Amino acid sequence: MADPGQSTGAPLLRFDLDGQAYGLPLAMVERAVRAVAVTPLPGAPGLVRGVINLQGQVVPVMDVRRRFGLDSRPLSLSDHMIVARGPYRTVVLLVDSVVGTVAAAPLDWVSAQGLVPGTDDAIVGVVRLSDGLLLIHDLDRFLSAAEEEALSAALASAKGPAVGETGGRMHRTLPDTLLSAMSDRLSASIGLYFPADRWMDMERGLERAAVELGYPDTVAAVRDWLSAGALDRTQLEALAGQLTVGETYFFREPRSFEILGQNILPDLIAERRAAGTLALRIWSAACCTGEEAYSLAMLLDTLLPDRSAWTITLLATDVNPRFLRRAAEGIYGEWSFRGVDPALRGRYFTALAGGRHRISPDIARMVTFAYHNLMDDPYPALESNTNAMDVILCRNVLMYFNADQAGRVVRRLSHALVDNGWLLPSSVDGAPTLFAPLTFVPFDGATVYRKVSLPAPAPPPVHRHSPPMPVPVPTPVPMPVPASPFPLAVPAKAPVPTLAHCRALYDLGRYGDAVEGLEARLAVAPADEVAMLLLARCYANQGHLAEAAHWCQGVLNHNRVSAEAHHLLAMIQQERGDAAAAAMSLQRALFLAPQSIATHLAMANLARSQGRIRDARKHYSNIMGLLQGHRPDDILPDLEGMTVGRLMDVAAHAHAALGGDPSGEF
Repeated sequence: MADPGQSTGAPLLRFDLDGQAYGLPLAMVERAVRAVAVTPLPGAPGLVRGVINLQGQVVPVMDVRRRFGLDSRPLSLSDHMIVARGPYRTVVLLVDSVVGTVAAAPLDWVSAQGLVPGTDDAIVGVVRLSDGLLLIHDLDRFLSAAEEEALSAALASAKGPAVGETGGRMHRTLPDTLLSAMSDRLSASIGLYFPADRWMDMERGLERAAVELGYPDTVAAVRDWLSAGALDRTQLEALAGQLTVGETYFFREPRSFEILGQNILPDLIAERRAAGTLALRIWSAACCTGEEAYSLAMLLDTLLPDRSAWTITLLATDVNPRFLRRAAEGIYGEWSFRGVDPALRGRYFTALAGGRHRISPDIARMVTFAYHNLMDDPYPALESNTNAMDVILCRNVLMYFNADQAGRVVRRLSHALVDNGWLLPSSVDGAPTLFAPLTFVPFDGATVYRKVSLPAPAPPPVHRHSPPMPVPVPTPVPMPVPASPFPLAVPAKAPVPTLAHCRALYDLGRYGDAVEGLEARLAVAPADEVAMLLLARCYANQGHLAEAAHWCQGVLNHNRVSAEAHHLLAMIQQERGDAAAAAMSLQRALFLAPQSIATHLAMANLARSQGRIRDARKHYSNIMGLLQGHRPDDILPDLEGMTVGRLMDVAAHAHAALGGDPSGEF
């Protein structure tokens, strides 16, 4: 490999060994994951720790510590594995920790031999960082030719995927057929993906869930879950609770918060002040027990001395209801504060007995917690408040999905961002190709992407979008046309886009193109209410709320009894921070369509956000009643394609969590 990163400043994935920073070209990295058990490989060279089963493929695990002459040590749960493309095969590098990405400018790169004579030949370059030197690792030189030959022979003698599936250190007891089927079921039902190399982790979680739900053994539990038509709320909650990792803490991956606090958010705040639009929208997706969301709230509080003048949306979602209940409770132990400045804890928390601390009510009110499945639930959507986000944090979650699922989630998160919005995944969440809809932004020590748009004019003023009103049209005066000896060519008119075409553009997240098509359509069919409502959604998803509200009002100018227009207007009013107007619009919508599930859901969410627990529970109960008699896989078109089964789960979780006690709300 020639001078990685030297000519282009290509990003590097930074990993640490005994405190020393190393780098690997990010283009070679497929993903990074937490360490799993390794099965020994007889006949392999000493630098190969063993193998793991990676989605049915036997992949060698390289002991990087041993390669660089460091003391070998037992596998630790805190270790990481980097899946990378080597010169001959996919390999896994076992390292102490994965820190993040580093953008190495060409001038920062120097030859390792020129700087440190006698350096191991697998180190081909050095990058100067603010906190020391980063050694660039050349994967092509990890093994010698003889070692590569020995490894190839050892892999050839192994029995393919059977290595590591039984016996050894894996200690799995469930049959592969059940584990494979259960992996598919979990992927489809709660969006958790367990490839073959993580079946041992999955089996442990299944064992815990079986005990929690009172099954005699794990096999009986798995057979019951596989035979059930649809997993009920109790089963889903137990499985999600036992199979997802709840380990997090305040300001985790501090470099990401430094970039937010010193670069991204100050620029956004200055831009909004200049425009006179004091609003910010941030989404903590897969928020776990709430530390990330509250960290964002504290950061915003320090950046906004006039915070009360701002409309701030800080949405925090997760698939695990137990995590959400703990997050809404807002009480944390010492482990959540590791590395946090004591002064910050004193400012934003109240000490409780037993070394626990409660988040300040003022900060807690900034965050809205909600149940949301990144795989199955529709987004972006006004109804779930997942549209037009300025910043999305989605960290340490994409690793739970397979490649297709992760790609689909990234595309939808991209659609949920406004133009020039920011996405912050974790450094272990995937290679740059996964985030192809977005642009990598080089910040040392963090992984950051942006939805970069081409320069475009500002959205047209509202008065230019006014729905046409009837006006007297003067009778045209005929003008004499001189005769022409030649026939005149009549230019062909561009075809008017169909609604189906505009809707397809909307579904693809191409909101600007959809706006152009819909406005062309409304120029020839000015009373098309469906087109106006879709145009309002397009503008809302771009963050242009004045235009969105304007087109809703345009429908109401033609049809005062359009329940859908009142409902959509309420969603926009709530997003603009006008809860009173939103409540009035929802009341009108419900009067016109008392069986509207979407409006009951909106009223439940609004009541919950205002602390009106009894009203919220009433509307969630109404939703569950209205859904009775429908099949779980029926689609609810008024809710951006959400299924009956999914909404039943959401309503049941929310109703149970409220329980008459506001502290249980999510």
